[in-house]
Amino acid sequence: IQANISAFGSLKSALDQFRTGVRGLTEAESLQQRTANTGNSSYFSASAAASAAPGAHSVQVLGTARAHRLVSAADFADASATVGEGKLTIALGANTFDVTTTASTTLAELKTLINEKAGDSGVSATLMVVANNPLDPSAGTVTRLVLSSAKTGSANTIAVTVADTDGNDVDNQGLSRFYFSSADPTNSQLNQQQAAADARIVVNGFTAHSASNTFRDVLEGVTITALKDPADPLAPAVETLAVAMDRASVAARI
Repeated sequence: IQANISAFGSLKSALDQFRTGVRGLTEAESLQQRTANTGNSSYFSASAAASAAPGAHSVQVLGTARAHRLVSAADFADASATVGEGKLTIALGANTFDVTTTASTTLAELKTLINEKAGDSGVSATLMVVANNPLDPSAGTVTRLVLSSAKTGSANTIAVTVADTDGNDVDNQGLSRFYFSSADPTNSQLNQQQAAADARIVVNGFTAHSASNTFRDVLEGVTITALKDPADPLAPAVETLAVAMDRASVAARI
């Protein structure tokens, strides 16, 4: 009896293992997996779903996505310098928030106020200490405010409007030193250190844009991720993306 029980236990264990293995073959999608081979490209990576059609495609990365970054043009002696009284309205896309300052607000305090008011808007403020004259080390340093976006894409630009108590909201005095509008470069007092930009790729001769570096369904069922900018922007490398049946995965399941 004990021998029979042991034998039935062994049979049950073997059948359970067999059932587990067969379960991997019961879903049609599991037998239609695809591979996406980029030829070890350093410019992009790719993955393919079961809906992707096998085939070879040419891919060029024209540029990766960038986040907007602004730096104050005005030179502040240090972080304790005052910035002026008034109100800043900072916008990133549809998100806006206000920062109110007094006559005694310092540059360091303005940075803190911006970060406290920004919430999840995607805007952050930092201070940067740089040489007053790059060619003259004895000229000392100046402090500048940096506004950065956490969101990439050409639509995610930062704008700063000013309500300055001196009556002029776009000059280089008081709080107006932080005014910026991409539509008004003449009066803007912040320098654009990095423009907001979409990622761009060319697939089979056609250009696609993405606010992030991820491109979904430019080719049905295929996700392409841009990794870095081309070494030569005027002649981006043309590389092959090969989508194929994942036979090794099916063989492993069998």
